[in-house]
Amino acid sequence: MENIRWMILFVFVLTLFLNYQIWLSEDGYQKNRFLSSQIIKQVGQNRNLEVRNENLIAEITNLRERKESIEERARNDLGYIGKNEVFYFIVD
Repeated sequence: MENIRWMILFVFVLTLFLNYQIWLSEDGYQKNRFLSSQIIKQVGQNRNLEVRNENLIAEITNLRERKESIEERARNDLGYIGKNEVFYFIVD
């Protein structure tokens, strides 16, 4: 009878210790939830960056293959005026 009490006490203490390890320790449930949320955020950021990279690759390919796109980019960004063209600036 005395041995059973000690065994019950031992199982109870062991259960408390294991629950502490699961719920409250540094490597427990809370840290797992935090890391899972961080993973979800990082996956979203990675997807946004992948889309951005795909757009940049498409733009680079377009600039390499078509001379017109280089001229268009120069006209819009740098104010390029080609040979045999006249620039008219209209003031309101």
